[in-house]
Amino acid sequence: VNTRRPDLADRRVRQAILHAVDVDFILDNVFCGYGIKSTGPVPVELKEFYTADVPSYPHDPKRAEQLLDEAGFPRGADGVRFKIMHDPLPFGAVYTRAAEVVKQNLEDIGIQVEIRAQDTPTWLRRIYTDYDFDLTSNTPSALPDPTLGI
Repeated sequence: VNTRRPDLADRRVRQAILHAVDVDFILDNVFCGYGIKSTGPVPVELKEFYTADVPSYPHDPKRAEQLLDEAGFPRGADGVRFKIMHDPLPFGAVYTRAAEVVKQNLEDIGIQVEIRAQDTPTWLRRIYTDYDFDLTSNTPSALPDPTLGI
């Protein structure tokens, strides 16, 4: 989530997004059961650096709606609170399918999502240089020391 964007700078909005996205559905149906629900960017396999002692955000669309209302983003007459752009990692169809689930989940709570497809160099520049994104799906690589990949 690009916290430089005014709509996304509010912690409650980011929490709402986390509550809205059904990660279990994505793991089961998009990644076909291959994957582990992450608690952050450090993988559970790196036991020296990993901790599960972090806040969790279970799939709870009603809580997501409540947080967006509290943050001052009521639904408009068209049911939309605000619009964002989602830039999934351009490494194959599985990331696009995951982005489509995220889009459905967020639109259920009133956040309109446009999925933007692009080649890898454009995606890298947009995300890491220009900060020209609202939401991105990514797969961090930690390597043996998370400071090298994360």
